[in-house]
Amino acid sequence: MALIKSPPGRFLEGLFMSTRTEDPDETLWVMNREQIRLAKSPRRHDIVDRLAASGPLSIRELAEMLGAQPPALYHHMRQLVEGKIVVEAGHRTVRRKREQLYDTVSRRIRLGAALEDPANDDLMTEIVAGLTRQMERDFRHGLSSADRDVAGPTRNLGFLRVVCTPSPQTLEKVNTKLEQIADLLWRDQTGGNNPPVVFHWLMAPLTPPPADFGES
Repeated sequence: MALIKSPPGRFLEGLFMSTRTEDPDETLWVMNREQIRLAKSPRRHDIVDRLAASGPLSIRELAEMLGAQPPALYHHMRQLVEGKIVVEAGHRTVRRKREQLYDTVSRRIRLGAALEDPANDDLMTEIVAGLTRQMERDFRHGLSSADRDVAGPTRNLGFLRVVCTPSPQTLEKVNTKLEQIADLLWRDQTGGNNPPVVFHWLMAPLTPPPADFGES
């Protein structure tokens, strides 16, 4: 499994965000369909995102962060390790009990290149379906958070939907700014006691759907 530099001049949106300190420019581009399938589970998203931001972590620590029972995470972790998205990263002894630690394989793990292959459309649709469900849960959790900030320069809770007819030049600017936002978040190493946030985005051509497409 090779880690490669980001292709120059392209914005390929990633899925798993990491804030590890090794090399901020090193990226794993996920192209293998078996690895892509791992992204269909919102729970595995949670595991990888938390490891990337705070790892190495044990199953016990992850369960506390996610509000889950440790046994519910073991099979997800096994799949992530077998899929070479997560690696075993040593041990820690807590109350005389040895705990296995886990970490992500790279600071940035991205799926955007796989989106370019139409053969992956089915998997990408399932991934986005899971992400949108997770987005609703993230927002609902944010509403009840004591750390919520809905206005001003430190806002950490909000949403936006815009329907527009952008020119190619505008789309280029938007994609450049999205890349800059992602890079800014990846590179922010302040960490510490700052409350964590989650950032989602989705963009799609708005064409008339077929008659049998269904309504939400």
